[in-house]
Amino acid sequence: MNSSFPAAPEEGSEDTGDGTAAPGGTPPASPPSRVRRAIGSKAGVACAVLIAGLLIVLGVVVVRGSDEPTAEASVPDVLAGTWAGMVSDNFGTNTSRHVEVTLEEGRRVGEVRHQHGLCTGTAVPVAYDGKTLTVKTVFPEEQRNCEADTLTLTPREGDEVRIVYYVTDGVEKATGVLNRP
Repeated sequence: MNSSFPAAPEEGSEDTGDGTAAPGGTPPASPPSRVRRAIGSKAGVACAVLIAGLLIVLGVVVVRGSDEPTAEASVPDVLAGTWAGMVSDNFGTNTSRHVEVTLEEGRRVGEVRHQHGLCTGTAVPVAYDGKTLTVKTVFPEEQRNCEADTLTLTPREGDEVRIVYYVTDGVEKATGVLNRP
């Protein structure tokens, strides 16, 4: 049998030459169906699920946002180091508290401690105008009694820094002078 010749039609069927069966005959065999690649399908589904999950997480983060300030300034050399001293309330209560601020040159976060370490949080530099550094403080959730504030640090003569704490409307809440311990 020579393979260059087409196969003879099956018995009882008549080949019309166009791939269709003659009336009353057996239809020609259908072409083989494509077999899906199982690995490719599973990988595609896994990627789709992963992307959907990432979009959901991103959506939650964007909607919820963050209460923590964003560092928008670096610590200048003149304010780098540890500064400590007493800060007095400006509202006539005659109270004062010990404050310690630690900042590293070029860094975008530091540490702030109030009341001899009872309140220890993050100092986030948010602005620097060439002389005064504005810092927002953030305390961990478990230190709910510690007040997050906005403060400024301005170098003075010698090894001193003037510190000012502000209430939300920009009024000075407490002031003091810090020194390097």
